[in-house]
Order: sequence, then C-alpha cells, then structure tokens
Amino acid sequence: MFVKNHALKSVALAALIASPSFAATAYINQIGYRPGDFKELALVDANGNVDFVNAAGQVVLSVTPKAASYWNASGQNVQLVDFSKL
Repeated sequence: MFVKNHALKSVALAALIASPSFAATAYINQIGYRPGDFKELALVDANGNVDFVNAAGQVVLSVTPKAASYWNASGQNVQLVDFSKL
C-alpha cells in the first residue's frame, strides 16, 4: 500500500511479523494530510510493529501500534498507529 500526499514522499506500509504470509488490513485517510496534521491509521488483524518505508526501501519510521480495542463504527477490534512524525 502506498500513502501519498503533498507533504510526504511516497511511503509503503509494511507490518513486521514472524510469518511472511501474514497480512493485515489498514484503514487510512485517502485524501491526505497537511504537514502539521495528526496522522493515524487503523489496523485490523495485525501484530507486531509497523514500518514506513521510502521508495528506496529504507525504513523511515517504525511504530508500535496501540493495544487493540473495539471500534463501534466498524464492529472490529482495531489497533491505532500514530505516524505523525512523518
């Protein structure tokens, strides 16, 4: 998945996990973020840290998601990931 907006270079989102076949679902603002905005995404069925990777494949930010909690809007247990440092 690539996240793109005016303030950021393209970054890929990848979850670091023990099994290479693991896949999580990420819900993210598809409109974009302004440079000073709070930036957060929601993960479903995830475990481990989340790495944000630039186009060269270098990790530019690694985040430990918050503990999972029930989200009434979706009816799912989600983990929030704050990537405002990007």
